[in-house]
Amino acid sequence: MTLKVLDLFAGIGGFSRGLESTGGFETVGFCEQDKFCQRVLAKNYPNINIFDDVRSINGTTIQADVVTGGFPCQGFSQAGKQKGTSDERYLWPEMLRVISEVKPRWVIGENVQGIINIEDGMVLRQVHNDLESEGFEVQCFVIPASGKGAWHQRNRVWIIAHSDSNRESRLSQYVHERSRQLGKPSKNDTNSQCLGLGSRSTEPGKFEEQPKGSDKYINSNQRLSCRKTSARMDVPNAKRKGLQRHDTESGQHEQEVRHTSDKDNETETWWEVESKFFGIPNGLSSELDSTRNQRIKTLGNSIVPQIAFEIGNAIIQAEQ
Repeated sequence: MTLKVLDLFAGIGGFSRGLESTGGFETVGFCEQDKFCQRVLAKNYPNINIFDDVRSINGTTIQADVVTGGFPCQGFSQAGKQKGTSDERYLWPEMLRVISEVKPRWVIGENVQGIINIEDGMVLRQVHNDLESEGFEVQCFVIPASGKGAWHQRNRVWIIAHSDSNRESRLSQYVHERSRQLGKPSKNDTNSQCLGLGSRSTEPGKFEEQPKGSDKYINSNQRLSCRKTSARMDVPNAKRKGLQRHDTESGQHEQEVRHTSDKDNETETWWEVESKFFGIPNGLSSELDSTRNQRIKTLGNSIVPQIAFEIGNAIIQAEQ
């Protein structure tokens, strides 16, 4: 059986891309207000309705088994002013309203790690309690992008809820095991030390207050933590001949020129068709690549589809 998905705050469709790649999900509707993202969704999903405002959705007219959404996180992001629920862009109450009207079996939410400690954990507690009041059992996990091979840590809080307690117990076992595996750093991963994944808790939001600037978050119920390190992965400029990096006594990096042969110089006169950075064709002025900034922004705001894929597989396992 294929599960139908309503994708709220869809961005460029990361949730739908990850879930549908399992073969067990089909998206029936999007909600996204950004015009550029709408164009991307319309191109990749030409026959699916796109709502432009979550506040205008009448969930009673939509049949969906799963509601997903990375509800706006500017109020919790370290990049913002961290106003929390007082931020005018805080739209969790609207997502909850849609959930209560659609009555899905599953809810998958995503947000930045800052939601854990904002307002002493009350925001995450409220999300948890709101879903429970709608008859869901809820689990929260902190899963980093690096758990699926990305070169950056990017911890995110994933909120998974289900309305059937019998199936939820099987979901718990599967998701917890997979999230533990995803959070385990590889032997060569010097940028992350994951000591555990933020966790299942019957009393969400009880997280220890950390010193300002701390990158360590601890769940006081299970003593699980995920810590980021300041270690830097230095990748030398291996593609460009004639340049070499080295450390100075001050710790700064300098570039030194080494002599190359005529043959080396000849090979460098040929550009690759596409630049290694940002996908701009070599020789093309950035002014002509008018959507570059929008592409970078939308990719930065997107979830990691590979994580949604793993969660989708967990749901499929629980449905069997």
